[in-house]
Amino acid sequence: MEQVIIRPFLPFDIPACAEIIALSLTENDGQQAAQDMIEGFNCPNPNYEWCQRIVAIKTGKIIGICGAYHLDTHPKDHAGICWYAVLPNERKQGIGKALLAESERMALEHGFHYIFAWTIDSAISYYERNGYASISPESIVPKESYLLARKLLK
Repeated sequence: MEQVIIRPFLPFDIPACAEIIALSLTENDGQQAAQDMIEGFNCPNPNYEWCQRIVAIKTGKIIGICGAYHLDTHPKDHAGICWYAVLPNERKQGIGKALLAESERMALEHGFHYIFAWTIDSAISYYERNGYASISPESIVPKESYLLARKLLK
């Protein structure tokens, strides 16, 4: 297997990361999510108190992205996972798990004790395999997305 390097996200990574996000969802959702991601990088949310993103690179090409963030509206000890995706043809090789673990490590290092992720139905089992559990009743979660979380351990 070729070596995968995880490094901090840099501004010139935006086009490749937007493409990965677009390819990871249905056509309409993917295009909208990619546009939302680009707008978020160009005009960051003023409520962000902390945000770090990372990318996975193989043979000089970005193949995955993940980040962790904290908004001023979140509980003090909670961070969220954001913009998490791996190119479809690079999945099932441990790349996503490595990105998720590094994002969780960054959150723990910054003093957060819990991490959560808004996700789509098809990704629920992935998060559950990685220790996340549903934390919201269906009545408050939009039907097209789900909220899962887990406690971070040192």
